[in-house]
Amino acid sequence: MEERQKRVKKQIQERHKKVEKQRKNIAGMVTISAVVACMIASLLLQRKEINDSIKSYSARYEILQKSIEEEKEHVKEIEKLKEYMQTDEYIANVAREKLGMVKENEIIFSEGK
Repeated sequence: MEERQKRVKKQIQERHKKVEKQRKNIAGMVTISAVVACMIASLLLQRKEINDSIKSYSARYEILQKSIEEEKEHVKEIEKLKEYMQTDEYIANVAREKLGMVKENEIIFSEGK
């Protein structure tokens, strides 16, 4: 009988150890799950911030692209003006308007004041 009691006692102790080990395993898994959940939440938050940044940069990109196109048009206008300023027609207009020069046999009419 004593042997049986010892065996039963030993089995009970083994079961207690096994249950305690399972409790520790569960506690560890819960801890790991909590850490993983925190990491996922952090990644989702970072993803949202990155998406917001991408939207902001996309809007800024569009504005800059429009500005570049406007500047290209402005450069074209300046090039046309530069070409015009190298013509005889431009030089004659400046001579008339700024310097008051006239061509030979040209009659000037002025308004009386």
